Amino acid sequence: MRYLTNAALIVKGDRVGRGVEIELTPDEAAVFGTDISPVEPAQPVEPAPELSSIPLDEMSMAQLKERAKELGLSASGSKADLLERITLHLSKES
Repeated sequence: MRYLTNAALIVKGDRVGRGVEIELTPDEAAVFGTDISPVEPAQPVEPAPELSSIPLDEMSMAQLKERAKELGLSASGSKADLLERITLHLSKES
């Protein structure tokens, strides 16, 4: 398991500074007490949905701007302007 050092320590014969992550067994970690703390494993991040799969009328302003840029369109204007611009572009493509 990975631990974060809360103080400068001598670990397995090497000097380890404060704030360094080290790999130790639970038995080895028990020797250091509060001088180390477990590092939580990173939580998996769910990927954001593809913008093309989100209905345009459900997109936020930021998502509409990003979609417009993906399509090579201007990202300026109001939400209504962006919706119209993107809708017209997509209808011309199909």
